[in-house]
Amino acid sequence: MSTAAELIITHADIRTMNERQPRAEAIAIQRGRILAVGSNVEIEALANSATRRIDAGGRLMLPGLQDTHVHFQLSAADLYHNASLYDATTLDELLETIRTFAQAHPEKPWIRGVGFSSARFTPEQLTKERLDSVTDGRPALMFASDYHNGWANSAAFELAGVRPGSAEPDNGEYLRLADGTPKGWLVEDAIWAMNRIAPAIPTTTTCRPWRTTARPSTRAASPACSTPWPRATT
Repeated sequence: MSTAAELIITHADIRTMNERQPRAEAIAIQRGRILAVGSNVEIEALANSATRRIDAGGRLMLPGLQDTHVHFQLSAADLYHNASLYDATTLDELLETIRTFAQAHPEKPWIRGVGFSSARFTPEQLTKERLDSVTDGRPALMFASDYHNGWANSAAFELAGVRPGSAEPDNGEYLRLADGTPKGWLVEDAIWAMNRIAPAIPTTTTCRPWRTTARPSTRAASPACSTPWPRATT
């Protein structure tokens, strides 16, 4: 097996978090894994004519900080009560999923969904007018899969008081057109400010999907939902 690096990054200020070698100038990558860190000369020796090279120009380089976690109870409730958008890979699929959900739930005062990809879809695609077209006049709010981006329709913005000149949340943003009207895309606390004006899901129905689908070992992680759920009657 060749030991030549597929990628090397040189002239960087690398902090390795390794007490034995806290700093380095360069790094070599092979098959998606770190092959070596060291001086520019040492890492250049691991490259060949096929190696991709990046000159960092003295920029800081840190290990990725990954916080992998889930919210068992709330995620279960979101999927139970709202449109699931995780499988939509095209704009047509996304809109049709929302349309189908809205038609199936005429009793819902708000149409909500979860799971669209903020990496796949853009603010230019997810306008409030496009969401208007599939939500029959009801306010609608969609959460991205990262829960840091969102998408709302005209009725939702109207109820939230978002209009030209209206204030932005302290830690969020309503993306706007040149005249100040909202485009449709929301960022961070703008999503939660919008969500707070929508009807809350009652605690009993929040726990329903948790109690009916979670394993006993995971149900114990949420005391509020770990008490027995009454057996349904028919």
